[in-house]
Amino acid sequence: MKLGLSAFAAATFLVAVPAHAQFSGPRVEARLAYESVEAAIETGDPLATEDSESAISYGGEVGYDLGLGPLVVGAYAGLEGSNLRTCQEVFGGDEGCIDQGRNLYAGVRAGFNPVPRVLLYAKGGYSNGTVDVSYDDGGAGGFDVSDDFGGYHLGVGGEVAVAAGLYGRLEYVHIDYGEFEFDTDTLADLSRGQVMVGLGLRF
Repeated sequence: MKLGLSAFAAATFLVAVPAHAQFSGPRVEARLAYESVEAAIETGDPLATEDSESAISYGGEVGYDLGLGPLVVGAYAGLEGSNLRTCQEVFGGDEGCIDQGRNLYAGVRAGFNPVPRVLLYAKGGYSNGTVDVSYDDGGAGGFDVSDDFGGYHLGVGGEVAVAAGLYGRLEYVHIDYGEFEFDTDTLADLSRGQVMVGLGLRF
């Protein structure tokens, strides 16, 4: 009887807590994503190539969310890596490659609770990625240059409060670094579309 009353009291408490309060406070999160990457290299007419590849990204995120009535707003920052390496024949008998290194990002998000324990949100912010571009002409020539470039990311997602402090997340994010120039003869363009799952702990 006492056990039944305790369970009833706990359930009543959970219902009584505003839904947005379940998504307030500091948090840490582990993330894993499948991504489709579109890359282009241009080394002067007619040496140009475009390619689309699949990759896996992985990393972690920290953030803070605040409940404001029916809304939840927050800020976040994260670090991720990727196994992306996309290569393509450029002109014939040669090869151009793009490698994606680490990605640093930060942004803000805003969402609402359509039902208890569920948060739907949109997000956006700044991304800074390390990119390596290499070109092998099949002979003695070629180059290998690396640099970091800034861009933006936009995303939408859903978050579920699984247990006290524990949550899961499903999210889609588009990252665009735009067109960047390694030198006067080498241009590259890189964008990424990620479907991500995350598991986090809120304090």
